[in-house]
Amino acid sequence: MRALVLSLYVVLVLAAFAADDPGGWTGAKWGMTVNQVRAAVPDAQILTGPEAPRKIEGILSPLGIPTLQIGPIAWSVFFLFDPAGKLTAVYLNTPTPGTAAFMATDLLLTERYGRPAEQKTDAGRTSQWSFPTTVLQLRYTVIPAIRSEDLWLSYTRPAAARL
Repeated sequence: MRALVLSLYVVLVLAAFAADDPGGWTGAKWGMTVNQVRAAVPDAQILTGPEAPRKIEGILSPLGIPTLQIGPIAWSVFFLFDPAGKLTAVYLNTPTPGTAAFMATDLLLTERYGRPAEQKTDAGRTSQWSFPTTVLQLRYTVIPAIRSEDLWLSYTRPAAARL
């Protein structure tokens, strides 16, 4: 009987988390093609010029949004597709990183998805939210020796969900 109650509790908790799982980023859902993403996210466009397709984590991003305002922060959005042409990740980067931008974004995400797992390092901060089909990671990196800082927000489809 105790095992049945525990199993039911686990199923209910997982169902609650699954309800919040974004399954992608806004209207772009995992497994969509470039054309499907363009239809689902009207601001998405083929990247040209300085934003021309770029590699992020070894994956080419042919599609993006050069500037998207989210709260007080302007972001560039990059849609990443696997070799079969299916959406597997969305990365957002801001040209104005900093502690304030990290904290403002962290607050917006916490209001929407709940408290993240956090990690603080000498090189910056990371907050992560994990769901069955999506991992959100907000990563602020500082390299004082070269006066560099970077702020990325990624929505990725975990390897287990790609099967």
